[in-house]
Amino acid sequence: MIRRFFLKRLKNYFTILMIPAFVLFVFILFMTASSRIHNIHTASQNALENMDETFDLITANCFYQQDLMTLNPQLSLSLRKIFLFKTSNYSDYVFLNSMQTILDSAAKSHPFIQSIYLFLNQYDSFFSSNKGICSLQNYYDTSWYDIYTQLPDDITYYIVPRRIPASGNAGAIDVMTIYQKMSYIDGIIVANIPIDTFLSNMKSISPAWENYFFILNADNDILISNTDTEGASADFTGYFQTTPQFPRKGIWEVVNGDIFMRNTIFNDHYGLTFVLMTPLSTVIQNILNDLTWPLIIIIANSILVFILSLTTTKSNFSQIQYVIDLFDDAEKGIFPTNDSPKQDVESEYDLILNNVIRLFLNTTFLNSQLAEQKYKKQVAELSSLQLQINPHFMVNTLQTLDFEVYKEVKKPTPVNTIIKNLSDILRYSLAPVDVPVTIDDELKNIRKYVQIQKYRFPDRFVVYEDAEDEIMSLPFKRLILQPLIENSITHGLRPVSGYGYIKIRIFVRNNRIRVSVIDNGVGMSRLKLKSLRENLSQDTSAGRIGLDNVNKRLILNYGVESRLRILSHEGLGTAISFSIPISDISEPLSL
Repeated sequence: MIRRFFLKRLKNYFTILMIPAFVLFVFILFMTASSRIHNIHTASQNALENMDETFDLITANCFYQQDLMTLNPQLSLSLRKIFLFKTSNYSDYVFLNSMQTILDSAAKSHPFIQSIYLFLNQYDSFFSSNKGICSLQNYYDTSWYDIYTQLPDDITYYIVPRRIPASGNAGAIDVMTIYQKMSYIDGIIVANIPIDTFLSNMKSISPAWENYFFILNADNDILISNTDTEGASADFTGYFQTTPQFPRKGIWEVVNGDIFMRNTIFNDHYGLTFVLMTPLSTVIQNILNDLTWPLIIIIANSILVFILSLTTTKSNFSQIQYVIDLFDDAEKGIFPTNDSPKQDVESEYDLILNNVIRLFLNTTFLNSQLAEQKYKKQVAELSSLQLQINPHFMVNTLQTLDFEVYKEVKKPTPVNTIIKNLSDILRYSLAPVDVPVTIDDELKNIRKYVQIQKYRFPDRFVVYEDAEDEIMSLPFKRLILQPLIENSITHGLRPVSGYGYIKIRIFVRNNRIRVSVIDNGVGMSRLKLKSLRENLSQDTSAGRIGLDNVNKRLILNYGVESRLRILSHEGLGTAISFSIPISDISEPLSL
C-alpha cells in the first residue's frame, strides 16, 4: 500500500510539474512557427524590393540617356536626315557620333544590357548600339519592330520576352525587351536585357531557401521565371491567369495540389508584378531547424522534472512517514519529546521564495535603470548631432555678404544665388529638431543644395524627382535626404568622368513611406558593400555626419525596420533606401 501511494504521489508531482513544460513547448512551437513564417515573409518581401530596385536601376541605365538626346533639336534633326540616308554635314556626324557614344557606352559598360535600339516613326531605318544605323529590311533582328507595330498608341512602357537570332559568331540569345516611348520625339527606345544574366542576378538576391520567382506583366502573363521545367511554368501560368488579384502580404495558396506562401510586390511604373512562391515543405523544414534546440531543452527539462518530482516525493513521503511513525509509536505508548526532530520545512520554502522575489525585484530595478540610462544616452547623442552655433549670426553674415556682392556689381550674380541658397540651407539645417517639416520642405532644401553642387560640378549630373503630389504634405524628418544626395555625388558620381544621374523616389506602399536614392555612379564592390552594411548594423555611434547619422536617426525615431538598406553593384551604381511607417507620424501638415 505504501509503495502504491508513493507511485501515485510521484505521478501527480510529475504531471503537475510537466504541465508548464508542455505549455511552454506549445508556446515555443507557436512562437517559432510564427517567427519563422514572419521571417520568411519579411525576407521574401525584402528580396522582392531588392529585385524591384535592381530592375529600376537597370532600366534607369537604359533610358536616362533619352533626355540628353531628345532635348537636343539639332541631334533630332540630324537623326532624321541620317535615317533618310541624306547627305549630312560635319555637324550632323558629330552629333551622330555623340549619340552612338551615349548608347554604346550604356550597352557595353553594363553586363545587364545586350543592346539598345533607337527608332523614329515613319522611317525604314533605326539606330543600334551594336551596329550603328541599320535598315529594317536587312537587319537580322526585326521581331522587336513587329511587336512594336502591334502596341497600342497609349502605352508608354511595354516589356516582352523574345529571342534575338544568331548573327555572325554570336549565337541566339533570349532577352527581355523593354519598350519606352520617347518624351519629345515620335519614336521608341528599345533595351534588350539578357534573361540569363538578369536571372543570375535575381537568384543572388532571392532568399537562400527553395523558391519560385516570377515577373508578370499587366495581364498576369509570365515574362521571366526561374523554374527549370516547362511543366512547373505551365502550372503557375494557369494559377496566375485564374488569380487576377495579388495582395501584397504573404498568403497561402494552393497550386496544383501543392501549398505555397506567396509574396508579391508591384512596380507601378512599368506595370509589373514580382512574385515569390515558397513551398510549404521549405517553411516546415525551416521551422523544424529552429526547433532543434528547443526540443533538446524540453527533453532535458523533462528529465530534470522527473528527478525533481522523485526528490520532492521522497522528501514529502519522509514527512508522511514521520507522521505515520508518530502514530505507530503512539499506539505503542511511545510519545514524542522536546528532543524529537522537527519537520518545519515551511519556513525554509518561505525563505527561498522571499530571496527569489527580492532577487527578481532587484534585477528588474537594475534593468530598468540601465534601460533608462541607455535611452537618455541615445537622446543626448541625437540632440548633439546638430551644430551648437548661433544660426542668426550665420544667416545674418551671409545676408551681409549677399548685399556687399550686389553693391559691388550692381546686379544679381551666381554668387548671390549661391549665398541665398546657402543661407536658406543653413536656416533649414539649424532649426530646432522639434519643428515639423514636410516632404515638400525636404525636397525644396535638396533642390537648393543640388543647385549649389551644380556650380561646383557643371554639366556633370542631373537629379530626378519621382514623388506623388498626394504625399508632399506628409510630415518628414529634417535633413534625412541631403546626406544621401551628398553621398551619391561625392562617392558615386565624382569618380566618374561621364554624365551621371541621381533619382529620388518617394511613394507609399504597405502603409509605409518608402524613399530611394538611386545613382549610376561607380558603385561598390561586394567586400566594401558588406563592410558598410556591417558598420551600419552596429549599435554604436561613429560620430560622423553622413550615412551613420541618417541611419541612427531613423532607428531612434522609427525603429530597426526603418534602418538604411543599401544595394550596389560595382560599375552599375548604388541605391540607398529606407521606409517609415505612416502610423508613426502625425496628420499631414498644411503647406
